[in-house]
Amino acid sequence: MVLHRALGQGESLAERQPVAMTVGSLYGVAMLLIGVGLVIAGFVIARRRMLTGWARWITLATGGYVFVILFPAVFGPNVAGRLAIGGWMLAWAAVGWAVARTERNGGE
Repeated sequence: MVLHRALGQGESLAERQPVAMTVGSLYGVAMLLIGVGLVIAGFVIARRRMLTGWARWITLATGGYVFVILFPAVFGPNVAGRLAIGGWMLAWAAVGWAVARTERNGGE
């Protein structure tokens, strides 16, 4: 309560710090660039049939996740953002597994 009053009118400490605002803005730009890169890579992988089965689509799905789930959640409530980032990390793990599995099988 005292901290709330000290900050004034419900502003959080992060909202009052210019560096925190800059980092928050850059985080959004980085997410956008990663999402675009994943979508492009996903289309190339799917079109050229570089992977098979579910692995063929996981990169595209991970890129789509950025725009459909991650962006709204990160800029929404704190808990939703944390859960969405956790889901995104699981999607990245699946991408890594798909690539490692393909390399282990000789690029099939």
